[in-house]
Amino acid sequence: MSPHHITPAPRRDPSRRGAAVAFVVATTLMMAVVPALSALDVTIDGRKTRLPAGATADSVMSEGIMVATAGDFVDVTGEPLIKGAGDPAELLRDGTRLRAQDRLFEGDELTSQNGADIVEDTSVLTTTIPAPVQYEGEGPLEEVETTGTPGVEKRVVGAISRKTLSTRIVRQPSPMVVRRSSPRRTDKVVALTFDDGPWPGQTELILEILEKEDIKATFFMIGMWAKKYPAIARKVAEAGHQIGNHSYSHRNLAAARNGTLEREISFGQKAVRRATGVNPTWFRAPGGNMSSTAAKEVRAAGLRIVTWSVDPQDWRKPKPGPLARKVIREVEPGSVILLHDGGGDRSATIRALPWIIHNLQREGYDFVTLDELRKKQK
Repeated sequence: MSPHHITPAPRRDPSRRGAAVAFVVATTLMMAVVPALSALDVTIDGRKTRLPAGATADSVMSEGIMVATAGDFVDVTGEPLIKGAGDPAELLRDGTRLRAQDRLFEGDELTSQNGADIVEDTSVLTTTIPAPVQYEGEGPLEEVETTGTPGVEKRVVGAISRKTLSTRIVRQPSPMVVRRSSPRRTDKVVALTFDDGPWPGQTELILEILEKEDIKATFFMIGMWAKKYPAIARKVAEAGHQIGNHSYSHRNLAAARNGTLEREISFGQKAVRRATGVNPTWFRAPGGNMSSTAAKEVRAAGLRIVTWSVDPQDWRKPKPGPLARKVIREVEPGSVILLHDGGGDRSATIRALPWIIHNLQREGYDFVTLDELRKKQK
């Protein structure tokens, strides 16, 4: 072997060199592309917004980026009951609603839309329309000619708010006809009536005046007072005066429901009867307030209804002089005078009573009970 022999260098594999070059190029490209893939730019409701790569519609809706808001939970009239408790706001792309999982893309033009309101449920209420009261004629004495019939109304109301959405009359009511009358104008008679007793210290004084003048009157007693002061109530009956029912506790009967009406009329009747030993045949509603339903209850109890034609409003506590003059000035044949022996301080009434009696007697008037007055009805 020659001393100058040289071992040749190993040949390089061309394929390995190409792979290395490709790796370097790919790495360089990746480093340039990755930053671009880490975020995307979209427009939401006209505003440019940068979102993370891979963002979905849910990320926009949950981050509060949209202008639109959720709807409300509202009543049947549209008034909010709970703000924001309606349907959620929606995200649209090219007018199409996106689902929560839909992905967003670079350059998307997105708009938001308010969520719809959710309206409360409804229920139907059936109510009774009371028969209206139709009065015919004039005078303090009343007789129910026809009882009338109630109507029926159906209302659609909010299940929570109870506000009315719609109303429909299923049956129209027909009126109760009440005939009003008074005695003949040729008979100079007048009826004194006293309400709201018996009342300690006042009813007895009025009884003394009436006894002295030999006059009979009609006392409309409140049941609970007759029950509390039976001795005074019995004195009225024993003196020969007529006894009337003025309800049990002086409730407004025009606004009372059926159960209350029945109690006020029947309990008042029983309490007065037990205290006086007399079964009343006349009824006067507190304040004169009556409904067709109340009138039916009174009629069912076998009672006649009476109001008044002269009212000096002695419950306002006027002075005795003006009180007496008002009564004397307004009285005419067949008048029913309304005074009070209870319900408060009636000292002015007690002082005015002799003056009223004497002046009307000088004018030729006779004082009668309601039963006597009714007999002179025209």
